[in-house]
Amino acid sequence: MTFRLPDTDDDEQFERPGDDLSPNELKGAIREYAETVDIDVPLDEVEIQVSKRLRRAAGKAGKKNGDLFMRFAWKAYQSWGWNDDFEGTIRHELVHIWEYVNFDKGGHGRRFKRKARELDAPRHCPSFANEEARWFLVCEACGKKTPRFKRSKIVENPGPYRSGCCRARIRVEDA
Repeated sequence: MTFRLPDTDDDEQFERPGDDLSPNELKGAIREYAETVDIDVPLDEVEIQVSKRLRRAAGKAGKKNGDLFMRFAWKAYQSWGWNDDFEGTIRHELVHIWEYVNFDKGGHGRRFKRKARELDAPRHCPSFANEEARWFLVCEACGKKTPRFKRSKIVENPGPYRSGCCRARIRVEDA
């Protein structure tokens, strides 16, 4: 699949880079793809990072000490390759950057949803690191399993917590 760069001739296109990039090559490809997305953000001020530790989310955008960053999970790229899900994750994180630039905070509220719809950016991403999970939080109502990688309050004592999907009780299963 190819994408036309904005405000350029039809012969300039973004070509999917494939599934065998190094982390540094992946950073460059992410930046190149991000430049094709029709959103007003100062990409030259955004640090692109690839994390080998990120497991629960395919991407994370933020602002630290005034500096904007987008961090992407190496594991997501290894699991999915460069596909629609990975491109959707880039668009999703760009919406967060847009929020930080224009409103100095990010989230998944109405403003995010509206802008994400404009860019066909997904609200959630498919799982990509389940085989590394140590536990699963299981919704008692629908059976949805959410992976957990580190011991936490909810893993130790799930009683006071409810599932995000159905607001039902949860139980913890060993992976």
